Amino acid sequence: MKKSAPPKLFLAVAAMTIISFAFSACTNPQAQNSSVLTVPGKQKKTATPEEKKALQDQLQKAADSKDYAAFGGLLAQVYANGWEGEDDFRKIESGLYVKGTELFVAGKLDEAAKMADTIYAKVYESWRFKYLRIRCLQKYGQNAFDKGDLATAQKYAMQIMSIEFRPEGVNLMAKIFIKQAQDAIKNGDKALAKKILMQSNEMEIDPALRKQIDDMMKNL
Repeated sequence: MKKSAPPKLFLAVAAMTIISFAFSACTNPQAQNSSVLTVPGKQKKTATPEEKKALQDQLQKAADSKDYAAFGGLLAQVYANGWEGEDDFRKIESGLYVKGTELFVAGKLDEAAKMADTIYAKVYESWRFKYLRIRCLQKYGQNAFDKGDLATAQKYAMQIMSIEFRPEGVNLMAKIFIKQAQDAIKNGDKALAKKILMQSNEMEIDPALRKQIDDMMKNL
């Protein structure tokens, strides 16, 4: 049986996530009403309409040609200039994000992940591509979990939680803990099972998963 991540490692990732979250201006993209990031003290760069139009054209060209590295670099300029909330720039960013989401829904996971990973690496402030990346990581992790590859599934869950504490990551990690604990119980090691399950104590997970863990703990 593959051993679970040591508690110290889990706590280290949790601490890193909390720090990351503290510096993030994003909230849950499904709940937020605005795509504009509010960064204290951030000033918009002054530019002529012609200069902005030139950047918009470059951004649209990169999106149309699927040049994600170029798109990410140009989008980083948009955010650095404080223009991400302007309609023309927002529409281009949102348009490519929608295409990435369509790829994800259609099962073209590698292509969606390539888009998300490449752009997020260039401009982490974009909640759209951060969220797409999280969804892709969760799907890769779930696929590994379904195949019984808990080590790989845990790797993806940890990646998500290093970005942000979201249900996609913590619920996947909770499923892994449950399966690891079940395997430990089958091997007659209830002490290990309890230790594994206790790693979920500070995690806000799906109520059904929490109940399953609580029920298992009562029998240990």
